[in-house]
Formats: sequence, structure tokens, C-alpha cells
Amino acid sequence: MNYKHLSLDSLKNLEIIDPTLAAQMMNIFLTEFPDQIKNIQNLISVKNSHEFGRRIHALKGSISVFGCVELCTTLKKIELLAKADKFDESLQLYWPAKKCIDEFNSEIHQYISSAKHTSAA
Repeated sequence: MNYKHLSLDSLKNLEIIDPTLAAQMMNIFLTEFPDQIKNIQNLISVKNSHEFGRRIHALKGSISVFGCVELCTTLKKIELLAKADKFDESLQLYWPAKKCIDEFNSEIHQYISSAKHTSAA
């Protein structure tokens, strides 16, 4: 299966280091992801630019483990704009990036589902 955001090479590298590491990292991401997005949405509603930048930074770290270079580059731009109090500009980049973030989240779910089916076979 081909993924738009998820890097299978990054996952393979994690698995070489420790066969259970990739699964552990995905489970941590999936556990924390809903709260990360909820916190980001709350910060958008109260227009807290600096904290929004900090939360984007944390999300970028979570996603970068999986080799999402293009998405992480965009998140870095959003983070820097937000921390520079350019909130409206950061949001102009965030909304299209949010679609990619959601796609990435779906890809993690798909990967885990396919891995379960593969290991069950």
C-alpha cells in the first residue's frame, strides 16, 4: 500500500532498531492525537498565538517520527509564524495542513489494520 504522508522507510528503520518500537510509537501517537488536535482547536478559538505555536511544535515532533518531511516542514512554518505573533498567517497555513494531518492519522490507522491482517495470515 502507498501512503501519501507516512514513510514506510521510517517505520522499517524503527523496526530494525526494535521490532516493537514502530507499533509502540504508533499507539502513543494514536492515543495522544485526539487531545493534541482538541488543544490546538481550543487555542485557535481563543487566539492564543504563542501557545498555538508550542502545540504545533509538539505535534510536529509526534509526526516527524514517521518521516512526514513535507508536512513537518509546513508545521515548522506554522510554528514560527505563531510564535512571532503572526496568528492569522499561521492559520492560513494550518487549515490546509490540518487536512494532511487528518490524512496522516488515517494512514496510521490503515497501516496498523494492514499489519494486523498480515500478521494474522
